[in-house]
Amino acid sequence: MGGSNTESWVDVGASLFPYQKNTGYSIDYGCVSVETIARSENIVAWLGGNNKSGPVIMYTNGGEAIPISTDGINFHLSGLQHPEESSGFLFKQDGHLLYHLSFTNDADNYSLVYDFNTGKFFDITDQNSNYYIAKNVALFNNKYCFISFNDANVYEMSSEYFTYDGAEIPRVRVCNNLRFVDSSGFVVNSITFPIEQGENTETARIDLSVSVDGGVSFGNDYAIILNDYAHRKNKLTFWNLGYANDFVPRFKFWGMNRFVFSDGMVGIFK
Repeated sequence: MGGSNTESWVDVGASLFPYQKNTGYSIDYGCVSVETIARSENIVAWLGGNNKSGPVIMYTNGGEAIPISTDGINFHLSGLQHPEESSGFLFKQDGHLLYHLSFTNDADNYSLVYDFNTGKFFDITDQNSNYYIAKNVALFNNKYCFISFNDANVYEMSSEYFTYDGAEIPRVRVCNNLRFVDSSGFVVNSITFPIEQGENTETARIDLSVSVDGGVSFGNDYAIILNDYAHRKNKLTFWNLGYANDFVPRFKFWGMNRFVFSDGMVGIFK
């Protein structure tokens, strides 16, 4: 992998040097940072770029190179001041193959995770909403362990942990825009979704803030405290959310345990 293109070499099984260059095929994207090159199963992923393109997240399974970053992600990547200060790794957790990419310069300071199973991107942070601290992940004794960027300590990673070494994990979901094709206005009467409640003894709450300008800005948080232990009503409703023609809800989940919820329903009238 060079700075502007990538060569393909094939293992032909020769005794002295087993690899032979594939002269009939090359990839027009090089590598912005060698620390982002990651391999797992039959996939190689990296932060690519060339002299005619800004940073783009790529992967290949031995054939063509496929960009996986969306237009929105690419727009964000184009604003990086130090894309070369980045690191990435692949690992598989709960059956999902994940590519983790972090930009560690203070001017950029964020992390992304791409799920190859669902084809979706996720933001990931530490408890201070900075880039996630994992530099690389290894499986040891059937447990995922990683080295931290911050203190070089080794930590265990698992979907069974719901805190950052005792600190609260920021959990935010910004939903898709709700709008009509003719941009006509409507009133959002309610948002309702099923949720697990009453399973933990510690207090937990959900904050909802809404945007009426397509997600550019959000209003004040409307908080609901989840039910106490053993009060397992599984329905949560936010009422009277106002008038809009381009509506975006944002949920923040606060608590030291897990949150389980599924797709909700928005009640509107015109």
